[in-house]
Amino acid sequence: MAKCPECKPGLPGWLATFGDMMSLLLVFFILLLSFASMDKAKFKEVSGSLKDAFGVQRVKVLTAPAGDLIFANSFSQEVVLVHLMEQVKVVLEKMVDNGEAEVLETEKGFEIQLDDDRLFAQKSTRLKPEIEPVLQQIANLLAPMQNLVHVTGHTDNLPIDATGPFESNWALSAAQAASVVNFFSTKGGVDPTRLESRGAGEFSPRASNDTPEGRAKNRRVEITITRETRAVNANQYTAPTKDFVEGGDVEEGSGAMEASPVLMGTPPTGENRAPP
Repeated sequence: MAKCPECKPGLPGWLATFGDMMSLLLVFFILLLSFASMDKAKFKEVSGSLKDAFGVQRVKVLTAPAGDLIFANSFSQEVVLVHLMEQVKVVLEKMVDNGEAEVLETEKGFEIQLDDDRLFAQKSTRLKPEIEPVLQQIANLLAPMQNLVHVTGHTDNLPIDATGPFESNWALSAAQAASVVNFFSTKGGVDPTRLESRGAGEFSPRASNDTPEGRAKNRRVEITITRETRAVNANQYTAPTKDFVEGGDVEEGSGAMEASPVLMGTPPTGENRAPP
């Protein structure tokens, strides 16, 4: 009796191709489902048919299930950030060509780096008049968005003048960042609840502080537009008036608190945070 031929080790070759095809089909259908949206009217109609079929006396649909998956939200946010970054690059084209600004993609979103010497006089927090139109154009792009914006000030390692208004480079960098944030919120029309100012002092240099050129690069303001978003209800946010800020007494019913201007647009209800 002849022996059965030995089987070759491993799986047959056609099985690898079949497995690849199944994986690609699975990814394809997941993408289709991620862009799906639930028709609320049809959902209620189907729920009513089920009620009649099973003899249920009362069925109350509180909320229709969402058909949009996390893939769609994440993809949409990436498209928004890429489009916004391209618009910012157009606004800052001349400053980038002159080495006064950079637009960089980061893990959080993207970052605008502006030279401190282009924004402020030396060791000052007052914005130069010639930079305000540029900041206004950036604010016009940010205002309709819901992305959170972090503004961080940086300095070189030269010591602060003890007779000046700032005790340290920490204080100077924080005040410069706050100056940009204040411009965005008061003149630029950006929702103040989306803004955050930070001071890093001299401790996050991007060049050596041993040369004047290196110190000039380290003196900068970074504006980070993040993937994180926040929708704001106009009736929930109030900002103090000038009298309140200056420490004046506030009487009940005096109108010392007034509503902050809120962005135009169609923000989703509730807080919406996109995945990183």
